[in-house]
Amino acid sequence: MRFKIFSIFVLLATAEISLAQSILIRSAAASKTEYMHYLSGVPDTISHLDYARLSIVNNSTMETSVFALADRLNQSPQEILKEIEEVAGKAPLSPTSLQFLADLLRHIQLSLKTKVEKESVKEYLCKMENLNQAPSAISCKTKRIEVEVLFEHFPFAEAVFLESQEIRSHDNIQIVAEQSYNWTLSSNAYHSIRFYGTLTELLNQTFTPQPLVAGHCNSYDIQMDFALTDRTVAFFSAECIRSSADVQKSSNLGTWFSDNRKWLIPAGLLLAGGIALSLKDKTLVLDISF
Repeated sequence: MRFKIFSIFVLLATAEISLAQSILIRSAAASKTEYMHYLSGVPDTISHLDYARLSIVNNSTMETSVFALADRLNQSPQEILKEIEEVAGKAPLSPTSLQFLADLLRHIQLSLKTKVEKESVKEYLCKMENLNQAPSAISCKTKRIEVEVLFEHFPFAEAVFLESQEIRSHDNIQIVAEQSYNWTLSSNAYHSIRFYGTLTELLNQTFTPQPLVAGHCNSYDIQMDFALTDRTVAFFSAECIRSSADVQKSSNLGTWFSDNRKWLIPAGLLLAGGIALSLKDKTLVLDISF
């Protein structure tokens, strides 16, 4: 019998980025305060953090993989849990995916007969219910995330996401210590870093963040995904805002010279030699009167 989810999902309105919106990234050396002040006055522009939030919450490919798990109920609980773990490790779970998995696990647990089987599902269910911040009918052994420790350990991160939930400085978030989660460390100046594992494993990591834009105001390289490059604007200061179009303009002459230097230099020398010969034994008079 095909499993049906009886919960009513409140599907989030698609919050995809409009094609008219630009993404404002920040040079690592630029002031965070000046960046936010500038961003607040620019219409149709979002921060890189906003882009990261939208990308995590709206992942239709991931949700399709999660929903397909409902067709695996003919398998053993251990096989289903293994598949859930594999799918969950691919990308952060959206709110809809978390709710779906919680309902799926409740259904599986109700169909189990032995205590050992029920315990095998319990930790996974505790994980999903805590992420959904919903009252749980089962007793869960959880641990509070010390948010300040996370930001101290990863100072480059301006936001930390636990699955699709952003962790804020004063949040009281409980997790199942032995369970693996998708952690995303995001910033307006660096590429997001995603790690799948327990909190302890995360804190044992040392990451080297990669800048979204390298260089300085007059010589820079925007290092965003190719599909986003045309919509990306780099902030160095309130007086220096650059785009990929500026990079193209500034590099066109240099690229043309580099591509044609083999004939340009000899031609230039010949031209200079020709001018010198034409002026031989002649007096050059410069009229600078107005």
